[in-house]
Amino acid sequence: MLKIFIVAQNNYLVTFFILIIMMSISSIKSLILSGGRESFARYPKWAQTFENEIKFEFKTHQSNAIILYTDDGAINHNFLIISILESYILVEFRIGEIEIIPPKRHNIYLSETKVDDGKWHYFTLFQAWENIKIQLDDEIVFCLLDKQKSFMLGNIRTNSDIFVGGIPKDVEKLSAPLRRYSKRFAGLIRNLMYRIYPQGMAAPLMIDSFGTRKTDDNYCLKEHNSKHIKAKDENNFCLNSGLCYSANNGPRCDCFYLDYEGRRCENKKPSTEVSFFGNEWIGYDNLNNEGNNNGINDEELLAVLSHREIYNISFRTNFSKNSLLFVAGDSKSNFKLTIENGELLAAHQLAETDKRLIRVQDRNQRLPLHFDNNLWHSVCVVRELNSIRLIVDDIFDQKVLQFTLRLKWIGNSFFFVGGVPQSLRHLMPSEHLLPFRGCLKKIIFQSGPVELNLIQLADQGFGQSNVQTFGDLTFSCMPSAQNAPLIFSFNNGNNYTKLPPWRSPSRGTLVSNINP
Repeated sequence: MLKIFIVAQNNYLVTFFILIIMMSISSIKSLILSGGRESFARYPKWAQTFENEIKFEFKTHQSNAIILYTDDGAINHNFLIISILESYILVEFRIGEIEIIPPKRHNIYLSETKVDDGKWHYFTLFQAWENIKIQLDDEIVFCLLDKQKSFMLGNIRTNSDIFVGGIPKDVEKLSAPLRRYSKRFAGLIRNLMYRIYPQGMAAPLMIDSFGTRKTDDNYCLKEHNSKHIKAKDENNFCLNSGLCYSANNGPRCDCFYLDYEGRRCENKKPSTEVSFFGNEWIGYDNLNNEGNNNGINDEELLAVLSHREIYNISFRTNFSKNSLLFVAGDSKSNFKLTIENGELLAAHQLAETDKRLIRVQDRNQRLPLHFDNNLWHSVCVVRELNSIRLIVDDIFDQKVLQFTLRLKWIGNSFFFVGGVPQSLRHLMPSEHLLPFRGCLKKIIFQSGPVELNLIQLADQGFGQSNVQTFGDLTFSCMPSAQNAPLIFSFNNGNNYTKLPPWRSPSRGTLVSNINP
């Protein structure tokens, strides 16, 4: 009997250890995302109650990327966004019903724990009514949602799925529309758990994915990519500053924001140019887009927040009159770049501080430089919490300090190039500033994980991006856009000029400027 008991006991022990091993293997299995431009993982909706929790572990070397996104289907513009901003975790959320008391947006920056170190980090968000607890490893932050009566993200029937590592293209309505252009997460995620219907708190099964990997081998390292490189004197797989990422079949290159294309960014990309004739613009305004069905007028709610913004634009013109190149920011803090009598002038307004002006001039001779010479010029603008920096070609680089104690974030809710819509006409007074005339071939905006190439997004057609266009855009640099306008002088009432007949069969536009 004793022998039989020992055998039975051993069988139970074996079974017990097998279960432990299986559970360990199950928990260790990770989601591996490549970080490619379209990579993502999709999970079932978050079934919220009065007490909610979502937790996971992750490992990455990225300093900017989106980790997790979900919202209420753009019904009340509620959302939960977990992203990496400048090596630290940023949690942005808004919950509650607008009909009771309009809820506020909350931004929690976990600034004690760096997460781009390639080590495993544990994240938990717990919400019970108005109480929020966020934990990243040993760092804990509490938040109280005061003056609210409702604490739900939304209705499970209309809420979005949980998106990890990126947002797929087929999701049309987003509470935070610009987040679809966030840099994708490259790394590992494991032990994702939250409440799903009807199981309750559980590890959800993946619905869909793209750009997932089987191993986390880093093929971008020199010892790994040597077999993929033909030339022996090349140390990097990607050429011309291309960004390397690892896929299942080896290293890949992201050339999206470069002037090159190809597997290794080795081929010169055909230039994408746009002509402006004084009646066109490209841009976006989060407060005045089709996704804002509820008429949200809180600019901060829909803005992209960061500590640093970068704008890159290339232009060409021979139009000397005062015209607008671009304007961006929000109502409290914005930047405007104009051409005035052929000179470049930058104006920066930061919260409640005085406006700062930067006039591009020759540093040695202290003379203004002219940019109406029909040549291509490149401009880079870097906005930070305490400064604005303007770089033009290789001849001008100036940084102006600007600081306000009350400003914690730089917000971006609009960005327009060439002109502005009627809703922002106050930023471009008609009496002295005209729309841009000339050509543009590079319009790129970067704010933390959010990256936009406005020309490529404008070329996608109506309804396929958040970037709006106005006028008849021509995606090439037309000579007529470079021509100076015809000027007629009338000295007395007997003078006149004869123009060609107007043969438009249905519609047309006549534009003129009259100076008495």
